[in-house]
Amino acid sequence: MITYQLTQDVNVIWIQPNGKGRGSTEITPRGEREQWAAYQAWLARGNTPDPAEPPEPPAPSRTFPTFAGNSVPDLVTELNALRALLASVGVIDS
Repeated sequence: MITYQLTQDVNVIWIQPNGKGRGSTEITPRGEREQWAAYQAWLARGNTPDPAEPPEPPAPSRTFPTFAGNSVPDLVTELNALRALLASVGVIDS
């Protein structure tokens, strides 16, 4: 049985069974007219395509909280430099 699945854009995925599972081809309104016409005829017979897969979530950005305009890695660098300075003048043990 041939079915179709919507995509996130205007294209449609044509899903067809084959001997070893399912095969699929993405078709477009501007692509092969025979495939698009077959899809339109399939719709006209009252069929409904499967919904589109949800889009991939965006990759998490590597942002750090800020404090007084500085990111945490910047603050850690500054604290390490301050610790080294205080240790060099004997205020703290190194």
